Amino acid sequence: GTFIKHITMKSIEKLLPEQQFKRVHRSFIVAAGAITAIKNNVLQIDKKEIPIGEKYRKEVVRFFTESGN
Repeated sequence: GTFIKHITMKSIEKLLPEQQFKRVHRSFIVAAGAITAIKNNVLQIDKKEIPIGEKYRKEVVRFFTESGN
């Protein structure tokens, strides 16, 4: 059968290992190891572009420069 569960992004973010996953936008959490490029305000995963939200930009830059991901 199919189960539908309503859960917030914040709750999902708390369930994931923070060294492997990063919230980059109000609608996106990404696996750090899957990112192939970071350009301006966009992350690239293969050919898919994910926007970096203004609210998350500073933390995303810090995460990827300090952790070496």
